Amino acid sequence: MDNKINICTCTESAFLKDELERFRQFISQNAEDMTLFSSQCKQENITDYLHTAKASAVLLPLHDLPVQLPDGISIAALSPRYALRETLVIKSASIDLNLEFRVKRGAAVFVSLDRQRFQLSSIRPDLIFVDSKELADAFFSDVSTEIPDGMESVLLNPKEFLPQPGYGVFAWLTLTENISLRKLLKTFHHKETAVLTNIERKISKINGDQDINISGAYAWTGHDNNIHLYAGAVIHGGWASKRISQTSVVSICENLLEELSSTTIHS
Repeated sequence: MDNKINICTCTESAFLKDELERFRQFISQNAEDMTLFSSQCKQENITDYLHTAKASAVLLPLHDLPVQLPDGISIAALSPRYALRETLVIKSASIDLNLEFRVKRGAAVFVSLDRQRFQLSSIRPDLIFVDSKELADAFFSDVSTEIPDGMESVLLNPKEFLPQPGYGVFAWLTLTENISLRKLLKTFHHKETAVLTNIERKISKINGDQDINISGAYAWTGHDNNIHLYAGAVIHGGWASKRISQTSVVSICENLLEELSSTTIHS
């Protein structure tokens, strides 16, 4: 393996910097002869960067990755799940502390994803959705984004408002044929996180019903050591969600899909 590792990143956040620092510490303890370099690239170019050796590895949010990766590209490691949380950013004048999500009744909300719109409307049907932040009383962001003056933020709990599968986790991509780097990253891989994100991503992978669009999923291990899975989908223009708990991961996705397909639709 080359003693130079060029890491290409596709996003900027404090959590990504934390993950890069975690890797630097790992290298200093396990591969002192390695030299790390980092650069930025556009997400649509990651395959070219890896195949042309412009990057040894690409680091990007797991929730941005498709379930089926391009041929020749592998996830060599996953990070721990960082405290990256979706937030609802609200104009101070539109705050109502007595209502769910603290946004006033009839407020205009800018959303960019069906998951956000359908999920929010199922809980707050009084809200209005608009196509521009300039016209909105509130919009979605994440906890790492600076909040503009005159606005406040509400941190969303993923056990209550579903994020995209793999949210808060970073993936290390390499060429499948780069065995030496994959072997190194295998010891860096956060196995406990992978168990949970594999569940979150598997739901979409095994879903064969075109009428069920899996939009959000979150899995966690409870204090009882049970595996808890919460997932939601857009079904026939409405929102449906379901929770399930098991002592193991065996068939947990299949069991949730079966229950999700028969649950009441909120339109």
